[in-house]
Amino acid sequence: MLLLDHTVKSISSSRSTDFASGTQRKRASISGAAYFLKVIAAASRFADGQLQLICRKCRHGWWPKDNVAADVFITNLPNGGVKIVVKKPTDTSDKPKAFRPTVYMQRISDYLQGEGEARSKTQIVEAVGGKFNAVSAAIGRLISEGYCTSEVGPRNASLITVVKPYSEASDEKDPEPF
Repeated sequence: MLLLDHTVKSISSSRSTDFASGTQRKRASISGAAYFLKVIAAASRFADGQLQLICRKCRHGWWPKDNVAADVFITNLPNGGVKIVVKKPTDTSDKPKAFRPTVYMQRISDYLQGEGEARSKTQIVEAVGGKFNAVSAAIGRLISEGYCTSEVGPRNASLITVVKPYSEASDEKDPEPF
């Protein structure tokens, strides 16, 4: 679900423009991620535009605060239509690298290989130990990189199955958000 809200118009040192006006309750109630839309070049009927989605809150730790999560390009088409393209951020030179939970990835891969059948996230967390969010991040990496698959099981549980073994020793990937 996507919820849109407007930030305050005045930019002063005494007010935060990260979130909508009002109490801090809006920010606290977000259980997923919140992004700020920064206009790089305003789009109009006659000019193309560029926007950036900047992470302001990510409860599950996929994006560090204030990192650019995506660049959005808006292009006017000759037939009157609009083309919108969302890409990975182009300027990440001064941004910190995202956390890559290789230790958990190794433990999860070893556990699933030993079990030989699909396991829920809760079962995996209990077996390998650690915080639920960190283990979930590792599971997400294993799935996105093709080491594991996920399917919906009873009571909408995510059942994780190993496809190919992961080895922390042979991991040469640069950590980058997905």
